[in-house]
Amino acid sequence: MRAREEAQFEQAADELERLIQGIPELSELADSLLIDNTPEGLRIQIVDQDGLPLFPSGSTAMHGYTREIMGLVARVINRLPN
Repeated sequence: MRAREEAQFEQAADELERLIQGIPELSELADSLLIDNTPEGLRIQIVDQDGLPLFPSGSTAMHGYTREIMGLVARVINRLPN
């Protein structure tokens, strides 16, 4: 079972990286997406980069590209069994 989960996590990570690289507007955000396979499961972090914030300064509303990357992450992890 653990091996099957590991394979699913690897597939999800690969798919996320491929999807982001496949969208020119989001490809520069590839470094903002950190994906780790941990003993607890798949950990996905979306972090700010210098000059490429996820939110406008002082705002709770995401930039459009942040919403897009969140949508991609949601689409991929929604297919995972856990």
